[in-house]
Amino acid sequence: MDGALEKNLERIQGNIAKALPKGCKPPRIVAVSKHQPIEKIKDLYELGIHDFAENYWQEAAEKIETLKGLDITWHFIGSLQRKKMKDIVGTVDWIHSMDRIEVAEKISEVAQEKGLRQKVLLQVNVAGELSKMGIPPKEVMIFLHQVHRLPGLEIRGLMVFPPLCQNDEESLKWFEEGRQLFELAHKHFGPNFSELSMGTSHDYALATQKGATMLRIGESLMGVRI
Repeated sequence: MDGALEKNLERIQGNIAKALPKGCKPPRIVAVSKHQPIEKIKDLYELGIHDFAENYWQEAAEKIETLKGLDITWHFIGSLQRKKMKDIVGTVDWIHSMDRIEVAEKISEVAQEKGLRQKVLLQVNVAGELSKMGIPPKEVMIFLHQVHRLPGLEIRGLMVFPPLCQNDEESLKWFEEGRQLFELAHKHFGPNFSELSMGTSHDYALATQKGATMLRIGESLMGVRI
């Protein structure tokens, strides 16, 4: 067992507890395990973390196969390529990065072929940064109305990517915008639209304050990538 992992997890869980609004359920920690060794995933699993996220499909596929004996919930948070959809859909439990109509349609098509419903989140580029993928905030509701009836899709919420901010106040502003978008969509699409994935290693406590239900935490939890 890697003692540093246990210390990191205790620190993160403590920070989450301090930031959590009164009466709210703690968010799920999703360990971002890209470029991390299998041994660290196994150690974190023993510590109670069963959600892991990968950005690159080849790496994800190898880890999923190697660790298939463990009851891991796998999340894919990377860019989605149509040619990889047949492999990704149904192999991972969650796809966080649905960001285009054609991607939604392809996920739906593959899911139907496999006889399943794929849990997905809509990726939102909350600040409209040209360097990042994702739907602009003003188009979120339009997009959801276009895709929410596609068979094979189980649209469960939003993944919000805020910009890298200079201070907490600026970060909180973007997280608040993400929360408001989520609440608007939740009202329209019902209780199953229940997940707000936002917050990473440097801002997870702020995201917790604003109602995140999933935190994507990488190096702060797992250490420097190899």
